[in-house]
Amino acid sequence: MPASQSTSGASRHAGVPPAVARHALAVLLALMLAAVALLAGCGRSPADRLAQARTLLERQDRPGALLAVKALLQERPDLAEARLLLGQLLLERGEPAAAEAELRRALELRQPSENVLPLLARALLQSNQAAKLVAQYDRANLAAPVAQAQFKTTLAEAHAGLGDADSARNSLARALAAVPSYAPALLLRARMAALAGDVPGALEQVKALLAASPGSADAWVLQGDLLKRQKAEPAALMAAYRQALALKPDHVSAHTALIALYLTLHDVPAARAQHDAMRKLLPQHPQTLLFDGQLALLADDAVKARGVFQQLLRGAPNNLQLLLSAATAELRLKAPGQAEALAARAVQLAPGSANARRLSAQANLALGQPARALAVLEPLIGAQTTDAMALTMAAQARLLAGDVGPATALFQRAAKLQPDNPKIRTALALSNLQRGQEESALAELQRVAASDTQGDTADLALIAAQLNRRAFDAALQAITALQRKQPEAPLPAQLRGQVLMVKRDTAGARAAFEQALSKDADYFPAVAALAGLDLADHHADTARARFDAMIKRNPRNAPAYIALAELDMRGGAGRDVVAATLGAGIQAIPEDASLRLALVSHHLVTANPKAAAAAAQAALVQLPDNLELLARLGQAQLQIGDSRQALTTFGRLVTLQGKAPASHLGLAEAQLAADDLDGASRSLKRALELEPELLQARRMQAMLALRQRQPEQALAVARQLQKQRPTLAAGFLLEGEVLIAQKRWQPAVVALRQAMAKTDPQQTPLRLHHALVKSGQAAEAEAMATSWTQAHPRDLLFLFHLGDEALVRGDHAQAEARYRAVLAVNPEHALALNNVAWLLLQQKKPDALAYAERAVKAAPDQPSLRDTLAQALAAAGRLPQALEMQKGAVALRPDDPGLRLGLANYYIQANEKKLARAELERLALLGDRFGRQAEVAAALKALRGR
Repeated sequence: MPASQSTSGASRHAGVPPAVARHALAVLLALMLAAVALLAGCGRSPADRLAQARTLLERQDRPGALLAVKALLQERPDLAEARLLLGQLLLERGEPAAAEAELRRALELRQPSENVLPLLARALLQSNQAAKLVAQYDRANLAAPVAQAQFKTTLAEAHAGLGDADSARNSLARALAAVPSYAPALLLRARMAALAGDVPGALEQVKALLAASPGSADAWVLQGDLLKRQKAEPAALMAAYRQALALKPDHVSAHTALIALYLTLHDVPAARAQHDAMRKLLPQHPQTLLFDGQLALLADDAVKARGVFQQLLRGAPNNLQLLLSAATAELRLKAPGQAEALAARAVQLAPGSANARRLSAQANLALGQPARALAVLEPLIGAQTTDAMALTMAAQARLLAGDVGPATALFQRAAKLQPDNPKIRTALALSNLQRGQEESALAELQRVAASDTQGDTADLALIAAQLNRRAFDAALQAITALQRKQPEAPLPAQLRGQVLMVKRDTAGARAAFEQALSKDADYFPAVAALAGLDLADHHADTARARFDAMIKRNPRNAPAYIALAELDMRGGAGRDVVAATLGAGIQAIPEDASLRLALVSHHLVTANPKAAAAAAQAALVQLPDNLELLARLGQAQLQIGDSRQALTTFGRLVTLQGKAPASHLGLAEAQLAADDLDGASRSLKRALELEPELLQARRMQAMLALRQRQPEQALAVARQLQKQRPTLAAGFLLEGEVLIAQKRWQPAVVALRQAMAKTDPQQTPLRLHHALVKSGQAAEAEAMATSWTQAHPRDLLFLFHLGDEALVRGDHAQAEARYRAVLAVNPEHALALNNVAWLLLQQKKPDALAYAERAVKAAPDQPSLRDTLAQALAAAGRLPQALEMQKGAVALRPDDPGLRLGLANYYIQANEKKLARAELERLALLGDRFGRQAEVAAALKALRGR
């Protein structure tokens, strides 16, 4: 079906030059003439000016006609004929939604139905409102034969699109009864025959029509489409489409078909040339813009493609091809949440679209939602399927869910369908590897890698498998084989560098990363790896220079800006400096979502929710439907305490992504903050309908019940989860947490002991230990801790918990020992390093400074760690450095009164009385909102006494 079709039935006019260059020149001249006519037209009557617009349209000068009719309507907004003409022009331009508004206005102004309804029907159909068209106008009939033929043909298309073949045939019969030779109706009859499976018969009908009316551009396009169905030679298809363009140079469907054909033939230069020709004639047509985005995707410019698709989606939110293209762009940009929302809408619009289901499944796999991926793939993986890709994705979903046996069976089915497909053979080998068939699986990966001279899927899988086995030399051999396949690619050298890093060969790794850059100077993974080595050698300036150079070569390099911001953070720069770095990137690439998300996240991490909300709102002006930005805006609004705005934000998120449980969870959180307990209950119920085993929703349900003073209901939620998943600890753990919230310690111990006996105990050990301590069973708690740590010496969460418990009861020596046990497993555990440093300071032991420095190096963006380092520096007599470190902590979290009190104390020690007084007076204004006012008052009194 043509995307845009004149309803007047007019064919090409003789005055239109066939050459594109001459056509463009004619358009330019006509625009100039139209502008002159408009300037001179102030004294002319509306009828004359309307006639002038129609003359421009007859000359094929649609831009000039559009300009003229808009100018006329500014002066005479109630001129019905002008509204009708504007609706026609907008429809031909590919703006059906805007055309609908104008045409309905023309009806209100009493334009005859014969003039308006054929155009309005076409506008509704083109804006994917077939159901609305049928509901409103199916019984309407028009007196004028040609108008009736046009109108009923469009209704027939609507019925056919809705799957009602009988009604479509009935409408078509009425169209042909009105005008038996009406070409669009005859073409639709041929299309319907093709859809019913009679492609040869449809082709004969089209040939008969062309014999009678060889000037029908639409018939030539349909002939090309039918020849394509018959797998005719590309030359025959091109001839048909080019004949259509010879008759009508701006025929949207002919341009579209040619571009798609060239892309199918992998002739991208020809596709671009055809697209350029289309752009000259139809610069603002949605189909032209859609190809802008699709060709950008082919050029790996997903950022540009996303911008194009989002702009188009505002006007055509239900266009299937557009939704699929936009979802593909979001997947490329690693935004699976956004991709899933778009693909889900596509599946809803076209349940039979295999492409839509595969894209939706791919997004769900990226989101770690295998059950939803399997559900969407179900219609594609039946016993009779020939869709190897769908089977492969279903197998990946099974694998992600831990169902190795069913996954292998699916991989085997896919491999039978495409026995020579290296990706499927690789996936099957990896499945067998996971089942413990190591030797045969590795041998198969080696065979596939050796036989696939073009692809790298098996090579990369083999390298990953060898690394997982810590067989580093075998991995290096596989990388060498990959390098022989891809001698000019940076990836093999990058992988070699990563393996050498694991082997602690820093010099060799640096050389490998440099080799990767010799292949591609802007290969980001290599630049980032070298910058990491620079930082390890304390050469932060060298690391920064690498990213600065990338930005100088390409100012639109978003990852480089993000890396610079991370360097700022690691170097102790204030939060405003980090924000400014990200802001510079946003200014250079305003449409890039990753930079905007990084800025919002930075503000959230540094306790600046107002700035986070402002940044998110500014980003949403550029990217109005970005789900991640919406979610973070809602988080920021909740942190600010603006529950009303958070409700609006999460409500919009639910509208855009109604099938995502996370959206309903966010709305529930906002409703809880607004004290809308009933609304929160409904949102949690919806989230659980979408994902019945969503633990976070179950937790929130239980806590909501406690807040509603319904402890038995909270326990019922936990016990329902126990029935659903009896082999897992989750339900018993939740019961224990509910009982802990009620301070029912002994029943909590009973529930948590049951959780300990299940698989995947999660946080049960530390909850049980806490409940035992609180219930007065200290000996049992100690015995349980000893038993668990002996069996699980690397459970850092539990070890850290034991340190916290000792710290709370004032046993500093025991707390230090527990935190050191954490460091024995992970020497760079930032919080354990910090706590050991603080304990050493309290006990006036040596080495506090060394531990505090390591903590800040491991987590440079944590103000509390900087506060401890400042204390250690001051204790070591290095007051100037302590003062600078505390300033850095305050810069990261300027609204933290505890940090400001520490800064005031260092100012006092440095004899900076004025600065100290300013800080203390600021804290005094907080009154009861800061619980350490006695210290503030004492410090101010001491200052006055100096």
